[in-house]
Amino acid sequence: MTHRILIADDEADIHAVTRLSLKTLKLRDQGVELMFASSGEEAVALMAEHPDTAVILMDVVMENDDAGLQAVQKIRTELGNEMVRILLRTGQPGMAPERQVIDAYDIDGYLSKAELTNQRLYTAVRTALKAFDDLTWLQQHRDTLTYLQQSLLALHSSADLNSQLQTLTETAAAVAHPSELSMLYLELQVPERDEAQQHIFYAGPDGADSDTLSAASLAVIEQVLADPTVLQTASVTDFAEGTLMPIFLPEGKGVGFLFTRSQARPDLLAQSLGLLASHAALAIRLQV
Repeated sequence: MTHRILIADDEADIHAVTRLSLKTLKLRDQGVELMFASSGEEAVALMAEHPDTAVILMDVVMENDDAGLQAVQKIRTELGNEMVRILLRTGQPGMAPERQVIDAYDIDGYLSKAELTNQRLYTAVRTALKAFDDLTWLQQHRDTLTYLQQSLLALHSSADLNSQLQTLTETAAAVAHPSELSMLYLELQVPERDEAQQHIFYAGPDGADSDTLSAASLAVIEQVLADPTVLQTASVTDFAEGTLMPIFLPEGKGVGFLFTRSQARPDLLAQSLGLLASHAALAIRLQV
């Protein structure tokens, strides 16, 4: 996974110098992918094609004296892209005075080529990249919580327990996207029979083979049962190359857990699994 950065400038030398300055840039172990445009129109076209671009280094004077400013306006208004961080970079400050530009355009930084060293460029881009990452995370967090709320409200208390738990498992897979495996395991005690009933629910990416998901789920269950202390923790735990959250039931009722193997951000995943496990425990208490 990489962060995409767009360099819009009509000077080939600027492209080469920028590539050299940013080639080692990383944020949270993710490198960067550079795209290049030689005009404002080309920059807008590339943004339309790649709306997830994190940062733009935008020259002011390209095909005309304010091509960069026109491109900024189109990206923010016509394309509606408010997330990308735009750093204006100009070799002719008189054509676009800093205060005037900052007041009139939605940009995130103003860089004068005459004063711009490689280190300052690296610092400015990395700062903008982090700002983009934080904004993306906040948006993802908000969208995920909204999705969780809607999914949990849609759960019908009248539905049978298996249907509810399968829905919770599929919700975990959606929240953890991209998820290699999401599963819910439940072992309920049946006092009158003096035995335990096992319930296994799993979900994976679209098109995933059911037998493969089932085998992967059984492997995780085997690891958990071999180390039952993992179910005694009160919070999300890293386990079996994934994330595990115990489902807490009244003493003597049984044990259970939610598990997902995913590249989703761990903080968001922890909150989501905790909420889903709580609803699973409630559904079990109401129907068992």
